[in-house]
Amino acid sequence: MAVLIKFSGRKVSYFLSALIVLSIAWSPVNGQQRIGATAIVTNSVTGTLGTDFRRLVVGSPVRKNEVIETGPKGTSQIIFADETVLTVAPLSKVVLDEIVFDPDARDGEFVISVAIGVMRFISGSIAAQKYRVNTPTGIIGIRGTIFDLVVDQSGATTVVLRSGIVTISNLANVSQVISQPGQASTVSSSGAAPTPPAPASSSVTQKLKAVAGPTTTASSSAPTLDILNAAGTPPVSSQVVTESTDQIGMPGSAGLH
Repeated sequence: MAVLIKFSGRKVSYFLSALIVLSIAWSPVNGQQRIGATAIVTNSVTGTLGTDFRRLVVGSPVRKNEVIETGPKGTSQIIFADETVLTVAPLSKVVLDEIVFDPDARDGEFVISVAIGVMRFISGSIAAQKYRVNTPTGIIGIRGTIFDLVVDQSGATTVVLRSGIVTISNLANVSQVISQPGQASTVSSSGAAPTPPAPASSSVTQKLKAVAGPTTTASSSAPTLDILNAAGTPPVSSQVVTESTDQIGMPGSAGLH
C-alpha cells in the first residue's frame, strides 16, 4: 500500500512494504546491523555510533545504539523494520537502544531513549508490550499507539495520545494510563507521579506543531523508496523528496523548555 506523508510543508511518497523489504536486509553497515532508514531529512541531522559520526541524508540506514540528533532547523522521519515511524523535530536527541524484528514471526523488541526534544511515535507490527520509550524521568509503554512526546531540558516528559492507549510511568513505577485521544500526562521529575490525563497545555501544543501530521493517504502513483541499492549505499534522494515552494518552518523548535 502506498502512503503519502505530509510533514510541515514537505511531502514524501513511498511504499512502506517496499521500504521494509528493500532497506532492512539485516546485513551490516560498517560492521553494525541496520534497523531502519531515513525517509525524510531536512537540514542538519546526524548519527553517532561510538567514534563514527555522520550526517544523515534521505535513505541513510540507521543502526542499533546509534544516537540521532537534529539541529535547530533539522527534522527527520525514520522508518524501522517493523514499520514503526518516528518523526523527530528540531533540537532533539534520541538513542536507538534495542530494535530487533523477526518478520516471519512478526515479533521482536523495540526500545529507544529520548534525551530531549519533540517527537511523534507510530507503532509498527511488534507486540505492543515489546515497545518501550525511555526518557530521563519516565518510561512509556504502548498498546497499538500513536503519541506525541515532549522532553524538555530538565528531563520533564509530556505524552499526548493521538490514537490507541499509552502508559506513562515515573522511575518509581507509578503509572498513568491515557486512553482518550488528545489527552496528555506529564512526569516532571523521576520521583514525581504522572499527572492525571487532561488536554495538552497551550505551550505543549505549540511545540508539537513541529511534528504535526503525518497524515496518510493511498497514492497509486507514489514511487518506491529503494533505501539501499545492491552496493549497500543510499540512492539519490531527489526521487524521494519533493519540497513545496514555500520555506519549511518548524514552529516551536526553539527553547524546548
